[in-house]
Amino acid sequence: MEQSQSLQPLRANDHSSSSPKASDPLKKGTPKIWRALVTFYWCLCSVVIVVVTFCLQLLVFPIEILVDNRRLITGRLFRLSGAVAAHINPLWRFSVLGAIPETPRKCVVIANHSSFTDVMLLGFLPWDMKYMSKRVNMLVPFFGWSMWLAGDIPVVRNNRSSASQALDLCSKWLQRNVPVLIFPEGTRSRTGELLPFKDGAFKLAIQNGADILPIGLYGTADATPKDSFLFGKSYASLKVGNLISVAGLTTADVPSLRETCRDELVKLLDELKHAKQSSSTVAEMATLAAGGYHQGVQAV
Repeated sequence: MEQSQSLQPLRANDHSSSSPKASDPLKKGTPKIWRALVTFYWCLCSVVIVVVTFCLQLLVFPIEILVDNRRLITGRLFRLSGAVAAHINPLWRFSVLGAIPETPRKCVVIANHSSFTDVMLLGFLPWDMKYMSKRVNMLVPFFGWSMWLAGDIPVVRNNRSSASQALDLCSKWLQRNVPVLIFPEGTRSRTGELLPFKDGAFKLAIQNGADILPIGLYGTADATPKDSFLFGKSYASLKVGNLISVAGLTTADVPSLRETCRDELVKLLDELKHAKQSSSTVAEMATLAAGGYHQGVQAV
């Protein structure tokens, strides 16, 4: 996959330089009442989407468990529901930039994390992976139940026993040739800066002989502003990086592997920032994308 030219270092979501130009249909100055109406409309629609998705999963689950214990269909249904929810929000324009690799098998996927809408953006990818997520999320009616049916992995933050159990579940999915997604920062970044990476994802990859697939997510923090419960305007995009091999590595190599992966993620974010700054309209962004926005919509 081709890499972009040298770019300036950035924050994962650099608000000071990511504002669309004046011709942008999501230009600054959107009335607060419009944002409130969109937020209310989206919440209602999302409830319907989540309930319908759960019902579809219930229909598929008994058959899938007998035929294929990887839960790829129930998982894919859940990911698609997030992509659909993002697509119906008129304040958001989510896209996939660059080439999308073939369906990954045994690999640990890592991504930066700054908003709950990250998982919606990831839903635009045309394949399933099992997400490590806070256990409390799985207690949410319908939504959490859908996560369980999809095979997602619960973890209690700052609980070593829970983290160990979660990594064991990740290993089981990897042994079935199903990729797992871990946010190596361990929590959302509230400032836009990449937080320090935890070692868990990298130990998991080495111990299971699973390569690492980095994915950069850029712009999702704008969708959920810190200072408001109302949704904001957002051009968010993701880009899939190159597989990073763990062949021949041992747990002693975790620190160097962690930094290599972090550097790759920073590079992806640089490229996404550059693409966003170069695009004044959604159409221009789609032109820049090799199978970008329109491809992402098609995946829905």
